[in-house]
Amino acid sequence: MSYDLHGFRVPPGRTVEDWYEDEERERALIAADPTPSAEERAEMERLAAAVHAVDPSAERHDTRDHIEFTNADAVQVSIFREEAGISVPYWYDGERAEAVMVRMQEYAGVLTELGGLTFYDPQTGETVTGPGASDAYDYGVRATQGIAERIAAEPPPPPPPPPPAPPKKRGWLSKLTRRD
Repeated sequence: MSYDLHGFRVPPGRTVEDWYEDEERERALIAADPTPSAEERAEMERLAAAVHAVDPSAERHDTRDHIEFTNADAVQVSIFREEAGISVPYWYDGERAEAVMVRMQEYAGVLTELGGLTFYDPQTGETVTGPGASDAYDYGVRATQGIAERIAAEPPPPPPPPPPAPPKKRGWLSKLTRRD
């Protein structure tokens, strides 16, 4: 489980939450060819350079469809042709969680400023506009731990009973020797 921020180019007249929740948009995005055009890839490279400038030690991984950075705190920034995502595992608490949230906000700020993206925090249901709320991250950590504890405490359901055996077929010899 991870704490995630989602960045979109939201059309005028729509809210970022509405855009995030739009299942039709999501289906169209999935159905579309994810391979960026040369112009889209150039824009992705421009944004990647800005992300790299925030943390030059972050490792870069390229695929045909996206560019991803992972820093020493396991914060991942993924840049796609139409959107971006920032995520971090629920590993941290206290001051460390606050530092991770600040770094996530720095990445979101650069992508917003240079890429025209608007970031949405589905954990809080709010648009990202400034330093992250470490209490939202802490809430996510507690919720994830609660789910894991509940799963561990609940025994798995019993396996379903085996299907009944098919009726036994009588062979030709048993038909000849039957006494009924």
